[in-house]
Amino acid sequence: MKEFDVTIEETISRVFRVSAEDMEDAEEIAKDKYLNGEFNLIGADLSCKQMCIEDVETGKSTQWMEF
Repeated sequence: MKEFDVTIEETISRVFRVSAEDMEDAEEIAKDKYLNGEFNLIGADLSCKQMCIEDVETGKSTQWMEF
């Protein structure tokens, strides 16, 4: 039997609405709210899951693939 490292990555997302003067202001507000814990992704929607597999012996790996 051979050994493989399987890396699984999940992307989660949630939409947050902010009122701002412009996009740059909206970005700063969103960053501040996220860093202060006002915007969190607990219970957010899974938007993507993918994996990559690497042969431990040779180092050869697959491309990232959604599943």
